[in-house]
Amino acid sequence: MVNMERYICLLRGINVVGKNLIRMAELRTTFERLGFGNVSTYLQSGNVLFETGKTDKNHLEEMIASEIGKDFGFQVPVLLIKPDLLKEVVDQCPYIPQKEEDFSSIYLTFPFSPVQDFNLEKLLSKRLPGEEIEVRKQAVYLYCPGGYGKTKLSNTFLEYVLGVPCTTRNLRTATELLKTKW
Repeated sequence: MVNMERYICLLRGINVVGKNLIRMAELRTTFERLGFGNVSTYLQSGNVLFETGKTDKNHLEEMIASEIGKDFGFQVPVLLIKPDLLKEVVDQCPYIPQKEEDFSSIYLTFPFSPVQDFNLEKLLSKRLPGEEIEVRKQAVYLYCPGGYGKTKLSNTFLEYVLGVPCTTRNLRTATELLKTKW
């Protein structure tokens, strides 16, 4: 019997402000056609959970990106993480929600490769009053009490300063992905 690996696929930049639209049912079909098992999606923002007997993460990311390109006509950056890594990132979040609405003020940005050198001053100079940011190799933690739509510490800006592609999810989404039954 093949040992099945569980992955959480985070797609960057789909279904955002009417751009790169993908229906989740069609995305599930793409993943199932690739031979993945227990495929499920969460929300309309490119979160797919699945199992596979394949273990080469880079090859899987390339295969998924290629198939999405064929099926939907545009390229989407693909990041695969295992549930234990997502749990570690969530558990290490330095910003603890004090009330329910805080979940929508805390964001986790996942770099597609470990963060190395970057200009911390440039990053900190863009913070709005009350915002906090902490950069680690596997994740960037962001607290935006004024809302993510108003921060200058956007995913695009973080990619620019950190020098690596990234994708961002709020803490609520990350927490719910961990609760999803496979």
